[in-house]
This record gives sequence, C-alpha cells and structure tokens, in this order.
Amino acid sequence: MARPLSYKKKKLGSYPYFLVFFSLVFSLTIIGFWSSILLMGNQLQQSIKENITVQVYLQKEITPDSIAQIQRLVESRPYVLQKEGKAQVRFISKESSEKKFIEETGENFAVFMGENPLRDAFIVNIDPSFSESAQLKKIKEDLSKQAGIFEVVYTEGLADAIHQNFKKLTFAAIAFTSVMLVVIFLLINNTIKLAMYSQRFLIRSMQLVGAKAWFIQKPYLLRSMWLGTLGGLVASTIIMILLEYGKSFLPEIGNLLFLEKEFMLLGGLVVGGGLVCLFSSLLAVSRYLGRSLDELY
Repeated sequence: MARPLSYKKKKLGSYPYFLVFFSLVFSLTIIGFWSSILLMGNQLQQSIKENITVQVYLQKEITPDSIAQIQRLVESRPYVLQKEGKAQVRFISKESSEKKFIEETGENFAVFMGENPLRDAFIVNIDPSFSESAQLKKIKEDLSKQAGIFEVVYTEGLADAIHQNFKKLTFAAIAFTSVMLVVIFLLINNTIKLAMYSQRFLIRSMQLVGAKAWFIQKPYLLRSMWLGTLGGLVASTIIMILLEYGKSFLPEIGNLLFLEKEFMLLGGLVVGGGLVCLFSSLLAVSRYLGRSLDELY
C-alpha cells in the first residue's frame, strides 16, 4: 500500500524571518564596509596633508644660540603641526646632510670643493588647515623675513594638486554614498513591506475582534526593531572580520583605522538598523490598518 505524500503546510500569516534578516545583514554590511573605506580614505587624506613640509635653510656660520632661538620662533607659529602638544619641527645639521648625501651617492663633494656647501635646516610640518597654496606662500613670507633664515622652500603646486584630487574624490564618494544609502533604504523598506504583506489578513482579523491600532502595531514594531538590531550586530561582526582579514594582506590598513571611530560606526549600524526597521515597519503596518477585506485582496 502506497504511503500518502506528506508535506508541511505553510501557516497563514507566517512572518518571513529569514528573508528579512538576510536582507538586513546584507544591506547593513554594504553600508558599514563602504563607510569604513570612507573613514580610511579621510584618514589617508589627513595623513597626506600632515606630511606637507616646509624646508627652512639657515644662514652659514650661524651660532647655536641663534639656531635655538629660530627653532623656538618657528615652533610658536600657529601654522606648525602639533602632535601630543609638541611642534613637529626637525633640525637637520649640514654635517648630517653631508653624511646622508655621501651614503646615497657615494661621492664626497667636500673633497674637491674644500668645504661643505650645505646649510643647517629645519623641516617644518604644516598643519592641514594651512596646507593650501595661498597659505603656504604666506608662511614662506613670514619665515623668510626672520633674522638668521637664508631661504624657505616648499614644493609649489603639490598642495593644490592634493586639494584638487581629494575634492574630486570626496565629491564622487559623497554622490555614490548618497545613491547607495537611498537604494539600501528602499531595499530594507521594501523587504519589510513584503514581510508585512503576508500579515495583512492577520492584522485585519485583529481589527475585527476590536484590537486597537497600537495593540496591533506593538508586536510588529518590537520584532522589526529587534531584527534590525540583531542584523546590525551580525553586520558589524562581518565587517570586523573583513577588516582583520584585510590587515593580513595590507598591514597599512591598521594605520588608517581608529578604533574609536570604527566602534562609533559599528554602533551606528546597530542603532540605525533598529531604527530603520522600526520606521519601515510602522509605515507598513499603518498601510493595512483600516482597510477593507476587498482592498487587502
């Protein structure tokens, strides 16, 4: 005797947890990973700007006291980069410059010139807020008029090239991010709507027995917020794993990541996931409240 075929009947009004959760994790992971790239790009931009330097060459036969006085004067300027309360000003003596030149070229120019033609110098890192070309020119003018300073040199055009390139990249990143956020929000919102579509008859049934709007909405809102929060946690975990995996190939990634900013971003994913799902669920449930049976069909 043949056994009757058995099958599992889908429960009317069953909520598609897997579909919603997968869509949430996928969407939030994309947002979080792209945001991490933007944070690293911003840090790279900051790092490049901090490496813009001005070379301050001193007069020959300058005394050590005058060198110390000039160093104090340069360090007191507002355009000098400060790190951990210390001005980023390095002194390079002409003797060390000569030694480095000989090591790199293998030639000792002092032998046939009879003296060291190089000069003592300061390498001054400029604060990123003063890194534009017009500001660098003012910095050069300010330092050049100081006693004991022979010449002030910086790479002209470099600052403008950096600013122009980063402006283009920033504009492209903002445009792409804006489009992506809209697409991701629509994806999450439509997923929640599809999930609530399967609940429309259950919502109608609760209304028929006299349930109030808030009583009907509350479990759906709490469930959506919980799913969004959990999705944010899973997405954050995936992003951390991807970043750690990326460090094994590019150790420089570690220099561009700040734990405080990264944790703020991942925390934003968790909170944002819950809020977006809560808002989308509120709109979706409200859509079916008060509708007739014919309209639900």
